[in-house]
Amino acid sequence: MSVEAEGPDENGKGHLTYRNSDGDEWGGSYVNGKRHGHWIERPWSMSDGKNRLREGSYVEGKRHGKWIFRYPNGDIEKLEFRN
Repeated sequence: MSVEAEGPDENGKGHLTYRNSDGDEWGGSYVNGKRHGHWIERPWSMSDGKNRLREGSYVEGKRHGKWIFRYPNGDIEKLEFRN
C-alpha cells in the first residue's frame, strides 16, 4: 500500500490531503491545528462495513452544518450538525 500525505504547517495551518492505493482519500483545511472548513472523506466505514463518501464542514475541529453521506448503492443521507 502506498500513502501520499500532505499536512498543515508547523503553525497548524494549511490543507491536508491523504490518499492510499486502496482508494481511501481525505482532505480539508486546518486552522490552529484543528479541522476547519470543507472536508471530503472517502471511503468511510462504520461497524456495518459499508463504505460511504462523507462531505461537510468542520468548525474548530467539530462537525458543523450540513453533511452529506453518499452510499455505493446511490442512497444519500443528509445530516445537520451543530458545533
